[in-house]
Formats: sequence, structure tokens, C-alpha cells
Amino acid sequence: SERAVLKENLKNIIESSDILINDYKTRIDKLEREIATFPSTERELINIKRKFELNENLYVFLMEKQAETGIAKASNLPDNKVIDAARIEYTPVKPKGLLNYAIAVFLGLVFPAGFVLMRDFFDNKIRTKEDIDKLTRMSVAAVIGHNHKDTNTTVADHPKSSISEAFRAWRANLRFLGKDGVEPRVLSITSSIGGEGKTFCSINIASVLSLSKKKTLLIGVDLRKPKIYNDFGLKNEFGLSSYLSGQHDLAKAIQNTNLSHLDLISAGPIPPNPSELIMSPRFSAMLEELKETYDYIVLDSPPIGLVADPYEIMNHTDYNFYVTRQDYTDKNLLAMAQDKYEQGLLHDTSIVINDYKMTQGYGYGYGYGYGYGYGYGYGYTEDDHRPSLWKRILRR
Repeated sequence: SERAVLKENLKNIIESSDILINDYKTRIDKLEREIATFPSTERELINIKRKFELNENLYVFLMEKQAETGIAKASNLPDNKVIDAARIEYTPVKPKGLLNYAIAVFLGLVFPAGFVLMRDFFDNKIRTKEDIDKLTRMSVAAVIGHNHKDTNTTVADHPKSSISEAFRAWRANLRFLGKDGVEPRVLSITSSIGGEGKTFCSINIASVLSLSKKKTLLIGVDLRKPKIYNDFGLKNEFGLSSYLSGQHDLAKAIQNTNLSHLDLISAGPIPPNPSELIMSPRFSAMLEELKETYDYIVLDSPPIGLVADPYEIMNHTDYNFYVTRQDYTDKNLLAMAQDKYEQGLLHDTSIVINDYKMTQGYGYGYGYGYGYGYGYGYGYTEDDHRPSLWKRILRR
């Protein structure tokens, strides 16, 4: 049967394999016997060659793997490469702390202090009352605040304003300025140059004196630049210059104002010889005659820094006031006035600070604005509202 045939075939195959195996074993034994007949040195050489070939094959294999790994690594290199490892130091390279502190001290202390010192060094304008105290020994008789009204006749038009109160404080100080307790009656108002408010102060101190029901006369002695008459709406066809030149009598030169106790003698037409007219005996005689009629005579004098007329006028006055304006009057001009004061040319003279801008406080003493007001609803003073920014721009 097929099963028996299969078993027979398998038996034959096994027998053939056993014969082949035995043949191989016989051949191996034969070779080993032949090798055994070789010398020991040759046997060792054969073993070394065998190990060499094995190690050589292993080395070639590893070198191939190293080359493959290098190629793979080169294909995946990063963009950045660390050349040196980071060094850890206790002091940072940047920022330089000490240098930054030095710069901060310079910018925070030295630079601002230098700026303030340089600004003060080159600032030649009167800023505060302390500036006046440093430059002159003349006392401060009054401090007039900034005039927000659109008129020079502030006392007459706004009698309850803070500016009017400042002029009342000035009027109150007059009793302490006279000699031997006698209140001065003939007052001269002058300044360094034009624009410091000399005429403004003259008009309003005369107005406030008249409001106390004292008969007051305001005289425009600035013959080179007559302008007081405009503020009162009067004429300048005749006045002081025409009287001193003998063109008419004194009564014709006097004009009434809208204040019942205040009269005005305007400067009159501009003469060719104003200094000579002031120096004439007719001028001193006029003042003596007027003192018999008026309680106060206020002279609006020319600027003392421009002409010599004020020195001549001061020979006929009881007291003089030198008007300075904050942020306007030059310190050098005030220093020059101090020199004249020490020389005796400016005698019986006090300072009036005009256009003073108050930054703090209520302003007692010397009439620093004085309009502290009682104004919390009591209606003692008028509302001194500051004009709008637009109005101030248009005014400038």
C-alpha cells in the first residue's frame, strides 16, 4: 500500500543520511589526524588567522555602520551650535549697575540743579518779592495783583474787586510813610521804563483816595507821552504843558472826572522842551497853589530809567513810589534805582509791585492782592473771574 511505500522511502532516506554523516565524520577524523601531524607553530598560525579574519570582518561591519550613522547625523544638524559652554559669573556684563546709578544721580540731581542755577543766573526779570529784597533796601509799600478787567480805571468801575482792595491797602499804608507822623499829600508815581503799570497805578491810587471823600488831583507829568485823559474820556487840547508855557491859567487846565472828588490835569500837547517846563518856577508855584485846594496830589511821572525829569519832580513831592512789574522789570534797572537811592536822588521812595500773580495763600500784608474776599457768599468783593483762554489770547 501507499503507507508502506512511504515508510520505506523514509527509511531509505534516513539510511542514506546516516551513511553520509558517517562519511563526513570519517573525513573529519582523517583531517584532524593529518592536522595533528602538523607542527604546533602552524596550528597556532592557523588559529590566529582564523581570529584575524573574524575580527577583520567584524571591524569592516562596524566601520560600515559608523559611516551610515555619520551620514544620518549630518542630514539632521541643528542651525545653532554651542561653541563654548555658558560661564556663570556673579557680576552681570550688562547692565552696568554702578554706571546706571551714576547716570541716574546726574540726571536726577546734578542736571536739574545745574538747570535751575543756570536759569536763575540768566534770568534778569523780577519774579518774586524776594528778588526785590535782594536788590534794594527800599521798602515795599503795596503789591497790586493782576488786573483781569478790560479797563485801567478799575477802582472807579469795579470798586469791590480785589484790585480795588489792593489799592485800599496801599492807601492805608500812606499814614506810615510820612515824616513825623504826617501823612504825605503830594505823591509821585514813577517806574524804570514804560509798560510797568505806572499810569495804571497813578489812576487807581488817585481814584481810591478820592473814594475816601478826600479832594484829589491827578496830574499827568509825563509830557512826552500823555495818555491819562483817554482812560477818563477827557480831552488833551490843553493841560499841564500849555499852563506851564503860559498859554492859559490853572483853572482852565483842571478837568472834572466821573468821580466826584477826583480832578485831572492832563499832560497837554507835547512840548518841545518838557524838562525845562518841569524845572520852571511856575511848576513849583502851581503845586503850592494846588495844595491849598486838594488833600492829595498824585503826579504820574515819566519813567526814571529813560529821562531825568522824575528827579526834578521829586524835589516837590512828599513821597515817591517806584513801580515794578512782575516778570517784566529788569533786575539791572532796579539795581540802578538802588544806586540812585543810595546817592540821595531817590529820596522818600518805596516800591510798588504791579501785576503780581498770586500762586498760594490769601495774600495778607502789603496788600498782596488783598482780595481774600470774605467772598464765600458774603458779597464783600466782586467775583474776579479770570478771563477765558480765548479772551486772553485775543487780548495779546
